[in-house]
Amino acid sequence: MPTGTLPFRIKLKKVDQQMVDIYNRSSFHRNELLIPLRPFSIELADKKIDVTVRQIVVLPEPIMRRLIIPEKDCGPHVDDHKPTEEKIYAYILSLGEPYLDAIANDFVETPEVKHIFDEPHVFSFSFVTWQHLLQTLIQLQLELKRPEDNIQKKMIFSIVSTIFLELCRLSSASNQNRLEMSEREILAYEIKHFIVDSYRKDLTLQDIADKFDISTSTVNRVFQPYFHSTIYQFILDLRLGYAYTLIENGLSITESWQKAGFNDYSNFYRAFIKHYHIRPHQVPKKGDS
Repeated sequence: MPTGTLPFRIKLKKVDQQMVDIYNRSSFHRNELLIPLRPFSIELADKKIDVTVRQIVVLPEPIMRRLIIPEKDCGPHVDDHKPTEEKIYAYILSLGEPYLDAIANDFVETPEVKHIFDEPHVFSFSFVTWQHLLQTLIQLQLELKRPEDNIQKKMIFSIVSTIFLELCRLSSASNQNRLEMSEREILAYEIKHFIVDSYRKDLTLQDIADKFDISTSTVNRVFQPYFHSTIYQFILDLRLGYAYTLIENGLSITESWQKAGFNDYSNFYRAFIKHYHIRPHQVPKKGDS
């Protein structure tokens, strides 16, 4: 690639319900990496693939595709008072052949990079590896928001090159390094997903244990190493964050703590002050000067 020539620009998008509809109406897609944050399905020309977190999906340019979200996630998730909750299913990184050529030919030729898109496939990774790739992608997202100049463009190129070079290396690694994921890791993420979907209900540690047919002590032993929190604290933080958002958006304090899943105002009040160091009625309302 001649000095000063920029490859075709890349795109990084978050996949929510609205994006799924737009994506499925499109008749043209570039080479894409999908990084799932929630379980959903991908319909290719001749098959349907179920994907979930800890995976990266490779979709070559000419392959027709549709994204299918679970039916229980369809439809609105707001009422007259509750602020919209953005439910993100995946990140999509798309790029054309010129960008891949630039990565493959920059500094040292690495044609292996282009072979990643020879056919559609799904890579499964350990939690640590997948989390590392996801954080690199988030770094790319932040860089794309910066004002455009040559430094920004080179940073983007460097980050994207890193993603594909690491993916290339991981794709050729042994199963021990690439594909093996412990049952404990899988269970920890399944527990987290269940909690995030259910924390506003009257959810107890026993409910979670019953859901996954394990003891209550096992729930915490599995969960804590991966998310650095007990189940109780994780649920409490989710509820406090949701109550804060509701109050911030003008809902009454009573409705807010009830909708967030608390059963008792005094417990909510004490936890709120301890967490935010202000009283609930001191939360600044959006739009107030």
